[in-house]
Amino acid sequence: MKVTTVAILSASTATGAGSTFEPNGNGEQTFQLTGSTSAGAGAAAVDVEVSNDGTNFVSIGRLSLILGTAITQALMLSKAPWRYVRG
Repeated sequence: MKVTTVAILSASTATGAGSTFEPNGNGEQTFQLTGSTSAGAGAAAVDVEVSNDGTNFVSIGRLSLILGTAITQALMLSKAPWRYVRG
């Protein structure tokens, strides 16, 4: 099985939808959120949005993290093969 990795958000500090991507393949899609801080604590949340027409997006879930200096992560799986994805 071929696995393709695409960063839908990277070092984001703002709110709002990110860029739209077209995942490769027609099977299950997994989403992973990782993060850390350089010092202290924080939080991060990303709504994973999907669409089959590239215009009408729906949220299929939220990935949330409590941040510290160690890397933390959250994972989610979609069994549906969505054509477009954004964070």
